[in-house]
Amino acid sequence: MYFSFFFFRTFLTNISFFQREVDQEDRFWKVRMLFDEINRTAKELITQSKTVSVDEGMIKYFGPHFLKQRIIGKPVRYGFKVWILATADGQLLRCEPYAGATTHIQDFGLGQGPNVVMALSTDYNLLPGTRVYCDNLFTSLDLLDNMGDRSWGVTGTVRQIRLHDIPLPSRKEASKDMQRGDVEVVYSQDLMVLAWKDNQTVYMASNCDGLTPMQECQRYSQKDKKYVTVPQPLTVRRYNASMGGVDVLDNGVKNYAIHTR
Repeated sequence: MYFSFFFFRTFLTNISFFQREVDQEDRFWKVRMLFDEINRTAKELITQSKTVSVDEGMIKYFGPHFLKQRIIGKPVRYGFKVWILATADGQLLRCEPYAGATTHIQDFGLGQGPNVVMALSTDYNLLPGTRVYCDNLFTSLDLLDNMGDRSWGVTGTVRQIRLHDIPLPSRKEASKDMQRGDVEVVYSQDLMVLAWKDNQTVYMASNCDGLTPMQECQRYSQKDKKYVTVPQPLTVRRYNASMGGVDVLDNGVKNYAIHTR
């Protein structure tokens, strides 16, 4: 028994995981090997989908740590934030832990959110023609241009402050002049930006999904006290169907958590 223990201890002290040097530029250097192995395994085993999504996930942690985050609306609200590229059905393709300014994300000069989409897509080497869906934290017109140059499609909600000099109504104007289901759209070369009036005005941009054919959705009308049919752009329908992959992954992690202390 003593020999077995000695052999196991010798094995542990000689594998590369326990012999790494401290990387002052990587705040996650102690667990970097684990993230690299997750990404390598995902690349090897998961079949790439034609539609993927980028969002932030959480690794649950309640102890004190300067990198701990709090995100409202996630199944896990406290812990370490991770940038995740996932399929629409919740299979992880690539991940990168968030470490502030020292996050291992290549700088493409697009800003933090768009850089994340570009870096995850580039590192995973998405197939040409893949459609990436992301929310307004990540979407910008420069991102659509850069992703389009690499034959990748992008569709996402976009913040109005990023729509410089684009003739679309503001939220205040839309609340007065647009009825539920109305659409305003602007085209620029291969890009499309639209404002769609739902309960609130939704701004979206895409270089791969079109406005038509228009779909239909059900919304509750306070005026009529019943559900009514509302016209919905194809872009919005595809976004709703493909965006929730990271949330599905987060939910699976929560439901099948390893409760080991």
